[in-house]
Amino acid sequence: MREACNATARQVLAIPVDEVATRLLVDRVAEALLDLQRAANALVLVVAPSKETPDISASRDWLFTPDLLPAAVNGLRAMAIVLATELFWVQTGWAGGQSVVTFAAVSVTVFSPNADLAYRSAVGYSTGTILAAVLAVFVNFAILPAQESFAGLSLTLTCILLPLGALAAGPWQKVVTAGLVINFLAILLPTNPPVYSDLGQFLNSAFAVVVGTIATAAAMRLLPPLSPAWRARRLVALTARDLCAMAVAARWPSRTEWISRVCWRLQAMPAQATPEQLSQLESALSVGEALIYLRNLRELGCGRPGFSQRVAVRLHCAARPGRDLGRDAQPRGGRVDRRRTHASCRISRCGEGIAVALETLGKPMITDLNLVGVYVAPFVPMAIASALITLVLLRAADRFGITRHVWHPSLFNSAVYIIVLSLVVIGSVGG
Repeated sequence: MREACNATARQVLAIPVDEVATRLLVDRVAEALLDLQRAANALVLVVAPSKETPDISASRDWLFTPDLLPAAVNGLRAMAIVLATELFWVQTGWAGGQSVVTFAAVSVTVFSPNADLAYRSAVGYSTGTILAAVLAVFVNFAILPAQESFAGLSLTLTCILLPLGALAAGPWQKVVTAGLVINFLAILLPTNPPVYSDLGQFLNSAFAVVVGTIATAAAMRLLPPLSPAWRARRLVALTARDLCAMAVAARWPSRTEWISRVCWRLQAMPAQATPEQLSQLESALSVGEALIYLRNLRELGCGRPGFSQRVAVRLHCAARPGRDLGRDAQPRGGRVDRRRTHASCRISRCGEGIAVALETLGKPMITDLNLVGVYVAPFVPMAIASALITLVLLRAADRFGITRHVWHPSLFNSAVYIIVLSLVVIGSVGG
């Protein structure tokens, strides 16, 4: 059945068509056959796991990051806390400074991805660390000196760690109990042979661990993460920018890659995101799929005269807000459905943008430069290139004595730069 569905889909896609509606129907039939093939492959995976066909359509965009700004803020916070603790260690010459740097760096790395709960988690973890330090001091100088055998040490630690582990597994203050359980042994540090006489050294190491966790909480307070509303707006804006860039880019992602990107951003949306923002991402997902499909469809029609123009015209007709959208915005029972009206207007604008983008496919356009997820205006490299060219021209003019006949050198240099920049921009647009 899998082979039959695959072969039939290939035959359907090979059917020559000239009309847009027929092309859409043929492609949808092929997609239905391929879905049947995947369903049959899933049944084979359940019944005979060794005979399934591997899925080669998996997304290759697994390194995609929904938004680099929160990660950059977390990295800046980690760098700041490490530099601050190291500077404190160097200035004070404290013997426990190394432990402060270590625990601060580990704690800020662990709690930074929690976003809105990062500060609360760091405070709870610091509280658990303080309790762990008090408990470790009590156990090390009040209970362990009376235990002379390994069995006594093991029984003592079991009687302490077993209730703490049960408490950490419960619903009450998980972060506090986690800090208590994790840092208890880190502060206690049983040795062989045991040493119970050096109270100052023990308190010094325990205080270093506590200071490291408190420094993490302070860093979370001074450099807080981005607010949920800001992150939600950025995710929507980045998706819209990717959609616009995909409409004019020379190489666009596949359908699977686009779905993967939008799904990553939907997953990264904070819980405080509004339904409108979620619907905007879902609309961008559908519009991007349609855009990828129509671009592929236009490439198929490049060899047929008038086919690409008919695709653009049909999309214009489907995208322009007409009577249907106006009818959706009519009052219902005396009330105006503002949400549906706003969504309809947004869908119409998206459709019109896709139609315009389809009409400009194949034409040279200036697009933003994507540098590791950060979009840079194309005017920036043009300005830099124009400055270099102007510098070379002015050096040549100075060498041949042309600048001696210039009345105002600064004004002359500015005019040359404007002329060179204009020629670079015109050449980029026209080339």
